[in-house]
Amino acid sequence: MAVVFSSTAQTKFQKWQEPSYFRGFDVGYYCSEGECEKTQQDFDDMKSFGANLAQINVYAEGFREIEYPYEPDEEGIELISEMVDFCRNAQLYYIIAVRSGPGRYDVSDDLESPIWHKDSTYAVAMYGKMLKEIAQEFANDPLFIGLNLTVEPDPFANEGYEPVELKEALLDNDIDLYEIYKTWIDSVRSFDETLPLLVQGPNWSDPEYWGDEIFIKKQNDSYIIYDFHTYQPYFGFTHAEPMNSVTYPVNDWCVTSDDWEDWDYGLYDDVIFSFVKNFQQTNDVPIFMGEFGIWWPQNNGEEYLNDLYEIAISNQWHFALWAWRADTALEYPSYNYELFDEISSGSNYFETVQDMFPENWNKVETILHENNSLRIFPNPCNNEFSLQTDLTGRLNLEVYNAYGKIVYKEDFPNEDYPNRIGQQKNIQINGTSGYYILKVSNSNKSQTTVIMKQ
Repeated sequence: MAVVFSSTAQTKFQKWQEPSYFRGFDVGYYCSEGECEKTQQDFDDMKSFGANLAQINVYAEGFREIEYPYEPDEEGIELISEMVDFCRNAQLYYIIAVRSGPGRYDVSDDLESPIWHKDSTYAVAMYGKMLKEIAQEFANDPLFIGLNLTVEPDPFANEGYEPVELKEALLDNDIDLYEIYKTWIDSVRSFDETLPLLVQGPNWSDPEYWGDEIFIKKQNDSYIIYDFHTYQPYFGFTHAEPMNSVTYPVNDWCVTSDDWEDWDYGLYDDVIFSFVKNFQQTNDVPIFMGEFGIWWPQNNGEEYLNDLYEIAISNQWHFALWAWRADTALEYPSYNYELFDEISSGSNYFETVQDMFPENWNKVETILHENNSLRIFPNPCNNEFSLQTDLTGRLNLEVYNAYGKIVYKEDFPNEDYPNRIGQQKNIQINGTSGYYILKVSNSNKSQTTVIMKQ
């Protein structure tokens, strides 16, 4: 993928072109136990945790009613606007993920939505109108980084079709997901030509259902991000009951191989995500792993989460974990990695998830515009760069990669460089393309900047 970098302001879509730039959580008003309502403190804490992105999901609420005549949904508008304000105050980028609207029930309702039927052109048009209204409301906000057009499209509710069966059902019912999405994209584009829009495939946006263009196909639009969700094996691991009843890697059925497999890093990287990786490479488009996580603690669950994270980073995907403080009751803290360690003795979920958000990652935008004397050239660079600073005395230099790990470290004694690091001093970065954080410090002060390796 072409990397775009500049110390000047970037467009919204250019940020999506940066490797793994957006890292955060899904968030919304839904839970099984505890307090569902979100407050400003929740969003401030998400920012402090290290995230730079919140994907706003308002359960079963959109800008318009599901049922005809599809009137504006004032409660949905209010809830979405409230969380947008929370994001703005916390300085979090946000996506609005649309879960329902004219003719479309939320996927968790397990109801067949009429919007997918070929005779539902009016519902499709009204849904597109709703998307345009959302764009009109928030598009001028630089923190509004994308509109997720519909979450987990489900033409046959939750029938559980395997790929061959689903393809046959779509063809038999003359359902064209590409054309439906195109109608919605065209509606938004009549107002905003460049707002990043997110598109998903069917069957809970499962990556194993990306192997045929009938499920997901590149849109004729230059500002689309392609989004998938991964929870398999669902009942066999991520949503197994009770907690700590199964161990990762787990042996379970794999749709792609049509066989029982050990679900480990290799299977995910080589098989489960193979269609997504091929789609990305063939079409040169940004990929968003928009939902992943585990319902509650399982044996070696930390390794599972870290494997998916490392695969995402290695493929330059953006990601959001499901979900920020979904359940707050200690006896049932589903997806709440802050509480997992309290109910599962010896686990280390909090640190595992915290490590996905390296120090300074959600400050990259601020760092880019900091007014300090630390200078890098060339930037972007290939493998080497030179630097200059006005810091004096004994200097320490550290370069951090996207994982937050130090990839280069060196001390510069005072007697060698009493005033500055010379322009002829070359530093070599060993690693993949993407963002790196450079930190130079003496005993009194530090300076930080961003390096882009091409």
